[in-house]
Amino acid sequence: MPFTQMNQIILLIFDTISIIIYILFIFTIIVNRKQQPFQSEFFRLSISLGVADIATVIHSYIFVRFPSWGWDKDWFLRNGSNGSFLPFYAISVQFALSFSQHIGVLLIGINRYSRIVLKQSSYDKMWSGRKLYIAVALQWFLATVWWATMIPQDFNYWNCYNNATSLSAGHFVATVDFTEESVQAIYYALAFALNVPINLISFAIYTVVLILSVKYTLKRRHCQVGVAESTPSTLVNAGHSRRIASELARKRSLERWFLPTEKFGMDFWSSELTRPKKAVGSYRCRRQC
Repeated sequence: MPFTQMNQIILLIFDTISIIIYILFIFTIIVNRKQQPFQSEFFRLSISLGVADIATVIHSYIFVRFPSWGWDKDWFLRNGSNGSFLPFYAISVQFALSFSQHIGVLLIGINRYSRIVLKQSSYDKMWSGRKLYIAVALQWFLATVWWATMIPQDFNYWNCYNNATSLSAGHFVATVDFTEESVQAIYYALAFALNVPINLISFAIYTVVLILSVKYTLKRRHCQVGVAESTPSTLVNAGHSRRIASELARKRSLERWFLPTEKFGMDFWSSELTRPKKAVGSYRCRRQC
């Protein structure tokens, strides 16, 4: 089916709504950055990644998708001749923003993995203060280096007839790309060589984080059940119901061994994502955890 103008409008509306929600999400983090759980390093890294994501989508629509759909293509063709600034900006910034996205996803994965496997003191030493800002600066520095390598290259907006089965089939459109095909092949190959390993490493890290998170969550729940079953019967005989006794024992054990129960729901997203500590309570829970 041809990618008709109606399909383009639907896609634009969907992405616009998504970007608005994303902006509100980032705005919420920034406004509440001094409150928990938004003080954690995870949310600081999320702000940097969010800026890269939003900028990438907006930039790609204005300078790549709109002209490739044939929208106001004449303006891009007039101002995007060989050697002009417009096509250079369109391609180089798009490459740089996309690369910063990959680095940002990798940094968040490393942050979550280190939060699971490291002690609190080691995690704070690795991510707190200036080191967090160094990580964010590294994300954008590498993207800037990627952009700078394209300064000597030539780019152009091409007027071409799109007879494919997608993207404004049967219409003249303006596409932007490298002027020389040999240079184009080199840069696309280099982008593939850089981004694919980064994505594979990120996928492996997030997979391990998911597995460990499920593992430790199941351990915590198992210990909760063990403590509830070992609650002294005197509490019940004293007028308390078994449900109240179990709840008190569960909260007391969590506060002693792991985390306050109020924080349990936000563990993954805050700086409180930790391994279960060694149990020091009942013999049954100590043996099973």
